[in-house]
Amino acid sequence: EKLIHVGMADLGYFRSTDAGETYSWNNRGISNNIKSIATTPADATRMYAVGPREWHWYANQVFISRDGGQSWSRPAMNGLPDMDKARCNTIVVNPRNPDEVYLTVSGEVRKNEGGVYRSIDAGESWQWISDGMPSIGMFRTDIWVHGPELAASGDGSLVAISCNRNRLMYFDGGRWHAVNPPASSGGTNGVFADPSTPGRYYLAMKEGGLFRSDDGGKSWSRVASSNTHWFGIDPRDPQKMAIITPTSVMASIDAGATWIDIGEDLPYRHPRNVVAVSGGKVFVGTGGNGVFWAPLPESGPRAGATNLVANGDMSSGTDRPAMWEPSSYKVGEYSLSRDTSVSRSAPASLHVRTQGKALGFVHQRIDAGAGKKINFRGAARAAGDFSTLQFAAQVFDGSWKQIDWKPLAILSTGAEWREFSGSFAVPDGAANTLIGLSFEGTGEIWIDDVEAYVEGESPAQQPQQPVIRPFDVPDAEPLPVRIPADDPNIRYVGRFDMRNPKMPRASWSASSAILRFRGTDVNAIIEGGDNNRFQVIVDGVAGKVIAARHRQTVRLATGLPDEEHTIQIMKITEPIFGNVTFAGFELNEGAVVLPPQEPERKIEIIGDSISTGYGNEAPNEKEHFSHNTQNAFLTYGSLAARMFDADVQINAWSGKCMAPKNTLPEVYWRILPQEQNSPLVADSSNWQPQVIVINLGTNDFAGGNPEEEMWVSAYEQFIADLRRHHPEATIFCALGPMLSDQWSPSKNALSTCRRYLQRIVAKCNSAGDTRVFFLEFPMQDGSTGFGADWHPSRQTHLVMAEVLAAAIEEKLSWQRVR
Repeated sequence: EKLIHVGMADLGYFRSTDAGETYSWNNRGISNNIKSIATTPADATRMYAVGPREWHWYANQVFISRDGGQSWSRPAMNGLPDMDKARCNTIVVNPRNPDEVYLTVSGEVRKNEGGVYRSIDAGESWQWISDGMPSIGMFRTDIWVHGPELAASGDGSLVAISCNRNRLMYFDGGRWHAVNPPASSGGTNGVFADPSTPGRYYLAMKEGGLFRSDDGGKSWSRVASSNTHWFGIDPRDPQKMAIITPTSVMASIDAGATWIDIGEDLPYRHPRNVVAVSGGKVFVGTGGNGVFWAPLPESGPRAGATNLVANGDMSSGTDRPAMWEPSSYKVGEYSLSRDTSVSRSAPASLHVRTQGKALGFVHQRIDAGAGKKINFRGAARAAGDFSTLQFAAQVFDGSWKQIDWKPLAILSTGAEWREFSGSFAVPDGAANTLIGLSFEGTGEIWIDDVEAYVEGESPAQQPQQPVIRPFDVPDAEPLPVRIPADDPNIRYVGRFDMRNPKMPRASWSASSAILRFRGTDVNAIIEGGDNNRFQVIVDGVAGKVIAARHRQTVRLATGLPDEEHTIQIMKITEPIFGNVTFAGFELNEGAVVLPPQEPERKIEIIGDSISTGYGNEAPNEKEHFSHNTQNAFLTYGSLAARMFDADVQINAWSGKCMAPKNTLPEVYWRILPQEQNSPLVADSSNWQPQVIVINLGTNDFAGGNPEEEMWVSAYEQFIADLRRHHPEATIFCALGPMLSDQWSPSKNALSTCRRYLQRIVAKCNSAGDTRVFFLEFPMQDGSTGFGADWHPSRQTHLVMAEVLAAAIEEKLSWQRVR
């Protein structure tokens, strides 16, 4: 937060180490005229910049610093066109990989001329990656009064614009695709990536405002209506951002929900200004007047405001969403269920189905004090014939005498989810307030993402985050060497239904297909459905994240050195998002398939949402879970496995318990856990892990401590079943990190679960099974952040991985390889 970098025309590079109070000029290895500076959260010491090779006004040279800007050098830049004639005004770096850099080059888009170039060796060599771009001069030769024309995200996606030609394009890993700019006039002025959220971009429009994309640039929604010339976002806190308008500076501390004008006192107010945000400050660079800073405004939604609605996203519950109840007064018959197949945002929705005509009220009690104003919002969809369909509040006094009935929002039928919102004042004398779905008629209704906040504390005036809907990714160009799915050189890790060996299916997290080959390009033919995502791993290094709604050919890697490689494609979403189908690989002409290499070590993780990576890629706990924030490759189990060069299976499902209901053991033995007729592991697998981690119990204890004898007996039976299949495995009975003795509604949930598990381990040991151990992950305290809905963040998973790795080293004497 204290290190600030400034690039200036004609004056070069300046650096501040005290949050912008003072600056020092640094010309060690860098030129006089800096057009663009790029940093990455992956390495705070790594920086890139572009400027002139000699003392000119234009940019044709890349500079690199490996010490946070204290000194600079010039990479070789092999593979770029003649930079004495071309210009390169925008340079960006992958937020997850400091060696992966992208550059815009002016001139007509064609190989060895203009377009986008990529380097994976810190700027030493470059490759043209502009297939699909129009054969025009996309990128300008100057940078005056314009923002960056390229942005890069950690998921491997890119978004490019042409300020001069008002073009907007996204890159899916193989080709570029055109998108109509979201505003029809004024033109694009700059594109920016949120470094903390994969696939999230911001687009500044001269006339139209600021727009955001959450799907890699394919669709856009407005965030600010003021004409926008530049955008800045705090790389550590994406809630904090600022924009440059034609006459002022606007700032937001709630991700663009509300904006405050902070630029009235700026002595030089002009669209040429640039803006950056770091810590609690907004920095503005002006055209000739220097650099200024101002504190971020403190107004806006109160940080940590409490949603009065429990389980508003329907993530908890089994047959019925937890906390939601039908009123005792009803006419006719209807059912209330938790629908995991239909939801506005994963994993489920509240579903009401009438049996003929019915009248009812499905609700929950909220803690809303008398005299307070409550803001609410949610989403609904319905089908049928209803004379009454509304979101409503019912208010009672302390003796449960009704004192008010408030219709709050009229809902409508239709196939699409429709948002509802509003506010109401809790009347004097109120002691109990119920809010929920009121209906009369025939049909089906779904509601989801219900929230309610006390006004003044709430983000209720925020627009709903855009729904991330499935998108169709164009097929990659086919490659000539086809490797069918039943080729013996393909190695499958995880549980695959091989009844059709040419189209094996998988559902559990981290299920992978792996191929060794010698070549330069590789595709996969996959089908992931609406919401599944896949991590591409090339030679052990994470690449892009991809999706395939229908059966498609997807480019995994291109332009690799013509030598031996290992490609892995891993399902990083969990079973609630359905099955995926793998139909083989494709390689470039002349490529050679190599026999598989299977590691000796194997680790299995059995658990719930924690083990699936629920929300581990979300920026903070305020974001609700979706498939876009889950990544099994970044879970503690995967991370620990890579430390030992081990294969990993993650057989986990969000919301599952040990006993007595909604249990993981009842679906655990299925290869496809959502299919009752699935083949069973015992029938088809000889996979023998040396390490098994059972991390179940968080859901069991979160809503009330389960009866001890029942729960302990169920856990012991599960261990016995595992031991029959894996007689030599070391089993860890894990606890944490989400339970607490203070936070949970259960009394001493953490201590009680710990006691149950230690009792189970002691009984196994006394019975002669000495390879069962207790393992406790430290309780998350916020020091490493939170993921969606208070789940472990990526950093917390790293902490957990270290704890697990240390236990494996101690109990199995394994040596780490990385």
